[in-house]
Amino acid sequence: MTAYFLLLTAGILSTIGNILIKEGINQSIYFNEFYKHPYIFMGLIAFAVNLILFIIALKTMDVSRAYPILACISFITLQAGAFFFLDEATSILKLIGISLIILGLLVLVGEGLASPE
Repeated sequence: MTAYFLLLTAGILSTIGNILIKEGINQSIYFNEFYKHPYIFMGLIAFAVNLILFIIALKTMDVSRAYPILACISFITLQAGAFFFLDEATSILKLIGISLIILGLLVLVGEGLASPE
């Protein structure tokens, strides 16, 4: 169960990193100075911690299961985060796509719970 918690946390950190980087690049005046923005720096730190947690999760879970779970969590939380924090639009097609991703995530997690790790 610990690997699932690590992947959930890593997925949320991935979303935080993406949102911070997007906000930082939106606020940067000159493209060649974007790396100096504190939001971009914090976003890179979130990505680094995301990677560390993913590596730890791989100690007890196959990469063929761990990465799709991480990606699904990231897609779902990023869609919500972009809507709430970046005012990005959503549509019925995006919601259908997220629903399919959730269905796939449930299949992956259910398979993992049914078989020994």
